[in-house]
Amino acid sequence: MSRKAYHYSEAASQASNIVFKQPSSLKPSGKTLIQQAQNCESASNALPEKQPATSLSTDANSTSTSPSQTTALITTLLYSPTLTLLHFTFHILVLHQYSQLGSSLTSSSSNRTLLLSLLWQILRQYLLPYAILVYVVHTPFFPFLHRPRLRDISFTIASIVAGCTLMRMSYRAPYLEMVDKAPAVATLWLWCVLEMGIGGAMAMIGAVGGFAWWFGYGFR
Repeated sequence: MSRKAYHYSEAASQASNIVFKQPSSLKPSGKTLIQQAQNCESASNALPEKQPATSLSTDANSTSTSPSQTTALITTLLYSPTLTLLHFTFHILVLHQYSQLGSSLTSSSSNRTLLLSLLWQILRQYLLPYAILVYVVHTPFFPFLHRPRLRDISFTIASIVAGCTLMRMSYRAPYLEMVDKAPAVATLWLWCVLEMGIGGAMAMIGAVGGFAWWFGYGFR
């Protein structure tokens, strides 16, 4: 008898010893495996996902501060050179009006010294102050300036004060005060006009015009 036939005969004898029974037709008393799996899945979906508090706080801080700081930096880079050039232009116009432009340009001994002193004056007196002012205004240091209505009201009041001050200085102030303060006041006045809406600009024109009419000032 070969080995293969021996294995076949042994498997047949073992199969003959298996007791065959029909499955029960009664329903199970407890939950089936499918029902238990469905309950576990529904329970896991009902639970909120747990995330670390540090990640939530960092995400909130990054989304709340990063865009505003980026916008403030871009606005500062755009506004500060423009305001600096505008201030410098007003300064030259005031000097020319009071015939002080020639004396101020010939006060230095050489053109190189004049150029260096002029660049240092622009950087120290104009560019840095305007950059700091614009950056502070457009960052969350002043939350009320980020609300459109309060922002328009604030810049409208500032523009009215600057316009009335410039109108009074042009008629009542001595020329030294005009040379020192008029370019800065005029630059801030125009900056406030750029920052506010059309309604605030119309209110500012009416207020400054009424101020000039009340005190008998005119445009010259």
